[in-house]
Amino acid sequence: MVEELPIERLATMAPDLDDLARQALSPNAFYGPRVLLPALRCLASGRVRVLGWFDENGRLDAILPVERRAIWRGLPLPHWAAWKHPYAYLSTPLLRRGRTAAVVAGLRRWLATGARRRGFLHLPVELADGPFLRALRQPDGGGLVVQPLSEHARALLQSPLSAEAYTKARLNRRRRKDHRRQLRQLGGLGAVSFHHHTEPAALRARLADFLALEAAGWKGDEGSALSQSPRSRRYMDELFAGFAPGDAELLELRLDDRPVAMKLNLHAAPGSFAFKIAYDQSLSRYSPGVLLELRNIEAVLDRPDGPAWMDSCADPDHPMIDHLWSERRRIACLNVAADTPGARLALGLAAQAGVATTALRGRWAALPSETQQRIRRLRNRLRR
Repeated sequence: MVEELPIERLATMAPDLDDLARQALSPNAFYGPRVLLPALRCLASGRVRVLGWFDENGRLDAILPVERRAIWRGLPLPHWAAWKHPYAYLSTPLLRRGRTAAVVAGLRRWLATGARRRGFLHLPVELADGPFLRALRQPDGGGLVVQPLSEHARALLQSPLSAEAYTKARLNRRRRKDHRRQLRQLGGLGAVSFHHHTEPAALRARLADFLALEAAGWKGDEGSALSQSPRSRRYMDELFAGFAPGDAELLELRLDDRPVAMKLNLHAAPGSFAFKIAYDQSLSRYSPGVLLELRNIEAVLDRPDGPAWMDSCADPDHPMIDHLWSERRRIACLNVAADTPGARLALGLAAQAGVATTALRGRWAALPSETQQRIRRLRNRLRR
């Protein structure tokens, strides 16, 4: 059975959500209760609902936040979309092991019911080779139609090597020498120290430093820093206030008594997700962000209690992380609908709109970077 759960009810289900997260077939830190609930309270519109799948005994088998939308790429084409706020980098539902078939069947019934029977569900950031998408694509997958839209690779850190061996295999001798030189030169400006914080109290004590460091960089110039929006600032406050042991870690590079690079990772056993990184741009000649990322490799590969892997959550072809991490995970963007004539018509219209969008993106890419930056700054001001 599938229910559309209001946020108020979901807030009373924290133990059920915790149990589901521990038993999830594909870990997704962004749908864990102490990350999802603050996001729903601070960032969600009134159109957001959370789909909850329950078995015959009332046990929660899956959740997926969704949002009702009226427009698809410029066309008045009502549909649902997995809710992806600006700080969520995966839309894979939390799905209990052993319940895939039941969840897919429930999704088909939900899409075929009432006003939804002529719509579709948009999944913007899905694991291309994950068990949920494999189940959707099965010929007997519950009478669903899957419409692939795009696919890309993003950096993943997962290796049996030690951090030293991994870095040596990934970076050539000259690049490793450059990083050692940058660390020495940074040390000439003051005392350099690395810190690794995992306790919730230690994380909360460093939130203000992290927000200030981020706002002082290019995101502050663009108007997209977390502290520049009341909603995102409140989200970060609630997120950090609710952390429990094992939820997150913060890596920090300090010069004397001030942070010059900070990186926040969210855990979802057995893996982890790189959430946010900030660095002091006035020290960019020393690459403090890269120096901290090298320590992050140690935190993943050299710690016996470290995560088995880390998802970079980065854009494709990221100029920094792609040359540090060698592994990749495939990310798909797709639509899924019940196999009905009305839904197939809706998917056909969506495909035509996609062609027009691709053409517009080509024109955007042809604009000078200065023009793109001015447009982004204007957009961020309007959003605030």
